[in-house]
Amino acid sequence: MENLCNYLWRLSGALYRTCETCMTGRYITSEEFWNNFAEEFIRRVMRDRDIWKFTEWQLSRIFVKKGDTVLDLGCGFGRLTIPLAERGCIVYAVDQCKKLLRYLEQEVENRKLNDRVIIIEGRWEKLEPGKDIPRKVKTTIASHSIEVEDLVQALRLIIDVTERNAHIFDDYMRTMTIEYEDIVRTIFRDVVGLYPSTIAVIYFTLVHLGVYPNVETYIRRYRVKVKSIDEVIERRLGKFLPAHIEEVRKIIIERLEKCIIEKDQDGIVLLLNRPIGHVWWFSKQV
Repeated sequence: MENLCNYLWRLSGALYRTCETCMTGRYITSEEFWNNFAEEFIRRVMRDRDIWKFTEWQLSRIFVKKGDTVLDLGCGFGRLTIPLAERGCIVYAVDQCKKLLRYLEQEVENRKLNDRVIIIEGRWEKLEPGKDIPRKVKTTIASHSIEVEDLVQALRLIIDVTERNAHIFDDYMRTMTIEYEDIVRTIFRDVVGLYPSTIAVIYFTLVHLGVYPNVETYIRRYRVKVKSIDEVIERRLGKFLPAHIEEVRKIIIERLEKCIIEKDQDGIVLLLNRPIGHVWWFSKQV
């Protein structure tokens, strides 16, 4: 059963490096990807006013109290770490990307949160509870950080270290945007249903491990500025076989033209939708 869970995880595209792997044809490890992309990622997030609406939504779903210990797995530059620390939590912030952690360290220093944020570098699913990370914490969070080879092992770690409640946020499906389902249906026709969603695989793996979680979906709206629709099309068409190029091109054009909200001499702004899944549960120990 565990082999099946991990097989479905790979099939869901959860290990899919959406940028450089597809563009270069060379597999990009998670560490390499984030160290290459970290600075650009921070710039994009800081320009994206919609991300903070999503952040507030996430924080409204996470049950914590002042003084609680929180494990933030794949914390990045601290988008959730900082506000949780400011609310009085003791946050163990784990990430594998040195550049993102350096930014977090500076923010922690600037906001005088050194006594509330403990920064830990490494791939979180490979760390040892009681040695590298705390043996137990009240709350565990993994926001868009379940890009792991062994899903069963990673979820078992979250279950083991969580004393009260755990929250996993991730793309409902590891897709480019919401039009991906139409594209997959165009290519694979009636077998599109065989492509499992990321959240569904996480859910059923947790059930296998004895956890019966809650699930909800959030449609995150976000703005992207590009020079033209043609730029987006060319970037995305590199992901598909030549036999489907024209069909896919038509779908992308139709969808994106409806998403244009601003135009100026520098390009266009697209307002896109991205379905996010939230999986959470309370420990039996509560």
